[in-house]
Amino acid sequence: MLTPEDRTSLIRPLALVLLIAMIAFWDRSPSPKVDIPVAPAAQDEPAALHLSGSERMAADEQCSRKSREEFRRAWNEGTVSTANGQETAAFTHHYNEKLRVCFYELAVVRRMPTQAGDATPLRKMLFDINEGELYGEYQGPNSGIPKVCQVASLYCASLNEWDRLAEQFMETKAVTQ
Repeated sequence: MLTPEDRTSLIRPLALVLLIAMIAFWDRSPSPKVDIPVAPAAQDEPAALHLSGSERMAADEQCSRKSREEFRRAWNEGTVSTANGQETAAFTHHYNEKLRVCFYELAVVRRMPTQAGDATPLRKMLFDINEGELYGEYQGPNSGIPKVCQVASLYCASLNEWDRLAEQFMETKAVTQ
């Protein structure tokens, strides 16, 4: 049987919790009603949004120049010796007129003294060169299961799949290095 002191010690915390709940309930304000506008139906781009021939050439040239500058800044001539072996890098670029984005695809191969053939680690990255946004990344062997394989919001399971997903952004590649 509970003594009067035990009852009091049980009732006080219960009363406190009940009081806090009541204050929280009364204090809450009604949530405002928000009208979310409905997006208009997708339409084809007007012809005015397409680049003229000279604008397209200027965008391609700017994309090429920025890609070369970024590669030289980060990789100089494309080969770096490290304690773990030698890393060789190459890049491609493409101005995607539909997205109006200059894509820069960097491929880095690490040749390690103890490994040979398909076991050579590979890393590929697809960037928007102007915004610095990473669109895709592959880390893994030339064949086999990769550690990382993703382009945009899509995951992949091989280098071949990664290349197919990246092609959608690169359309036709302009191989530079």
